[in-house]
Amino acid sequence: MRPSKNTMHQPDYALIAAVGAVVLFGLIMLTSAGSVVGFQKFGDSYFYVKRQAIYAVVGGVLFFVFSRIPLRVWKERPRMWLAASIVLLLLVFLPGIGTSYGTISRSWVNIGGIFSFQPSEIAKMTYLLFLAAWFERVGKGIRFAQLGLVPFLGSLAGVVGLVALQPDLGTAALLAVIAGCVYFFSGARWQHVASLFLVGVLLIGALAYVSPERFSRITSFFSSRDIDALAEGYHIKQALIGIGTGGWFGKGLGQSRQKFIYLPEVAGDSIFVVIAEELGFIFTSLFLM
Repeated sequence: MRPSKNTMHQPDYALIAAVGAVVLFGLIMLTSAGSVVGFQKFGDSYFYVKRQAIYAVVGGVLFFVFSRIPLRVWKERPRMWLAASIVLLLLVFLPGIGTSYGTISRSWVNIGGIFSFQPSEIAKMTYLLFLAAWFERVGKGIRFAQLGLVPFLGSLAGVVGLVALQPDLGTAALLAVIAGCVYFFSGARWQHVASLFLVGVLLIGALAYVSPERFSRITSFFSSRDIDALAEGYHIKQALIGIGTGGWFGKGLGQSRQKFIYLPEVAGDSIFVVIAEELGFIFTSLFLM
């Protein structure tokens, strides 16, 4: 039986509740993880959670606005989403706008010192919108190289290449994997997907090899027991200490020790360590599931 018009446009309240729960949990953990570094850098223990709460509110408003836009609007102009992805990623290379915030990657756009964002995060959405709309139009033609593989490879090289030039190899690899999954599940030949996977692995390996810092990060991950805990292995060693000392049930909310300047990027990349240390192995395992 065909669903009625009203049924087809009903919001997925279960999905909205799940997203809301994850955002709320993230803000709670950020309150703990960012307290020390926030006070050290800005004199405000709640700096990071305040900023993220603002982003959450803005995101909620945009979520509501975009949910009111008919699906056909997102599907009508796929090339517009590809162009938006490329334009966003080019912004980071403009003098006075693109910034690195002290890192090796020029991944951020700063507008007047008031608002900043990572174009690569938005490009993940706009590029996937392009792929979804484009693959729907191509249909079964995706199984042919001239209609599927070659155009897909061209768009992928443009978007992922701009991210890699920042350079942000991690985000570039993640975006390539997500795009490859969309390509595969849209009906591509497994031979084409396998060849792309092989080329991608070789390319990432080559990019990592020519960069001593990237290469050391990869080797330290696979040989964490043998690396220097005060040099390239510092981050991973501190992370393992935090996760290990959390035990089965954790030290308790707000009781992390690693957040006291031991753990790099504690309010960002390393926040999972704080979660594991404070809430323990059982809770973090359930959370990941």
